[in-house]
This record gives sequence, C-alpha cells and structure tokens, in this order.
Amino acid sequence: MSEARDPAVRRPAGDLPGRHTEVLDLSNRTGLRVELVPERCLDLGQVTLHGVPFGWIGTNGIGPAGAGEMETALGGLLCTCGFDHIRQPWSGPDGRAYPLHGNMALRPAKSVTLETGTGLDGAPALIGTAEVLDRSDERAVYRLERRIEMPLHANRLRLRDRVTLTSEGRAAAIFALYHINLGSTFVGPGLTVTQGERRRDDIGALPGATFVEPLPGESATISLCRAAAGQTARLTLTQSRDQLPFIQFHRNPVLRPDLFCIEPVSHDRLPRETLLAGLMPWSGQIQRDFSLDIEFSVTPDDAE
Repeated sequence: MSEARDPAVRRPAGDLPGRHTEVLDLSNRTGLRVELVPERCLDLGQVTLHGVPFGWIGTNGIGPAGAGEMETALGGLLCTCGFDHIRQPWSGPDGRAYPLHGNMALRPAKSVTLETGTGLDGAPALIGTAEVLDRSDERAVYRLERRIEMPLHANRLRLRDRVTLTSEGRAAAIFALYHINLGSTFVGPGLTVTQGERRRDDIGALPGATFVEPLPGESATISLCRAAAGQTARLTLTQSRDQLPFIQFHRNPVLRPDLFCIEPVSHDRLPRETLLAGLMPWSGQIQRDFSLDIEFSVTPDDAE
C-alpha cells in the first residue's frame, strides 16, 4: 500500500516553456495521484494510478489556453466546458461572442481549500473545494462552487459542481459539458467500451468523429478497458440523467498525441440559437447541480 503524501504545489510535467502553470499534487494510499489545476477552474490535470497515466496531455500542456490554442488546450483528464456556452464558437446578432468550449475553463479558481475530511460515503478523503466566477458578461454572471473528493483508500474521484447564474435581463441558460480526455493508455488496439451491460464496439473503433446520444437509463455507467504492455487499465464513469442527460463521444486522431474523449453533457448537439429558442430575457437567479464519479484500476495481466 502506498503512503499518502501531503498536497504539494508544483509545475506539471510537460508544461510549456514560459508558462507558469502550477498544479496541486495529491495522492492517496492506493497509488492514485491527481493534479488539480487552480488556474483552470480547478480542473483535473494528469491522473495516474501506480504510475499509469489516464489523462491526455496535448502540445499546449495543461495551462489556461492562450490565443488560438483552445482546440489543443484540453490537457488533463477533465476539462470543464461551459457554463455560458458549449461546443463550437458562436457570435450572436447582438455582437456577443462565445469561444470554443465556453469561458469557465479560462477562469482561475478562488478560495481554494484542501483538507482531509469525511467524504460523501462517510469514508476519509482528501477534499478540494473552490469558487470560480465568470464575468464575461456582467449581466449574466456564472458562479461555480466545485468540490472534488479523492478517498484515501479507494481508486475513485468524485466531482460535485453547483452552478449559479445571475441574470439581469439576459436570455441566458446554464450549459455544461465535461471533457474526459483519454490519452495513449486507452487509444489503440484492444480498447473495449461497455455502456451499462452493452458492449459498444462502435465507440471503441471510432475514427475521427464526434457524436452525441441520450443516456439509456436514469443513470449511466460507461467503462473503458484496454490491455497493453502487460497490464490492463480501466476507467469507469458514472453520470446522472437528470443532471447530464446526454453523452458525447469525440475522437481526434490528427492531434498528437491521439485524443479520445467521453463527454457527459447537459444539452443535445444543436446550434445555440436552437437550444435557446423561445427563451426570453429574464432577471434573477437559477442553480443547477452536476456530479460525476470516476473509478480507476490497473491490473497486471498475470494477476490471478
């Protein structure tokens, strides 16, 4: 059994020269190691189990995107897309422009805390919390309250987000898409994808494409498993239909390294104007909660 280390602040491996990104480096007693990225709304950077990497790190590292970098700036296991906008860039007739993936991943986390406490299941856990404000539009302000749990004795992460939108006469909504970015450990021959009890060979063999589908039940579990280099790595993601009723799959073999994403999402893949059709300007506050559970395993192929 590994020893849990005190959280440390460090530069991430593979960060670009001239960047000053810092991550919070956490580990538990089962060999799980997690990077939290305060400069990017407390997203997840690289996640490893017994040294095996699960996340994708692109050519721009994991720091916040610079000009023209957003397509390759999803580095790390989790990148938050939203909450003012998701998917492709969009410019409205009123002149307001929304970047690829929305603005939240471009915002630094504030009031970051790290402590050992009691997790949602009653077991001891390392718990990170943060608040993030997106004031891209002062009349439609998004506040994210984020909680990430890493149990001390389990290979699991829990993410709990509460998003509050304060509108002053805007036709605004809360959009959420969570990029789970998988790198070389899961890209290549031997990948199997299982959704609930159904094996999804169509996803495992996905070339360069993006598609979205509704969840098949009230809650959905999708598992990715690949044997390579004498071991089998598995990632299992669980989302709730009432919070994130769609799942999107994305593969980009042009990027280096090759990128494969599974993406829980709040809305279908439709143009923004269609998703907002009929929504009139309003004033007040609304809230939405989002949750994801991610489990990890690495098993030697000769294990009995």
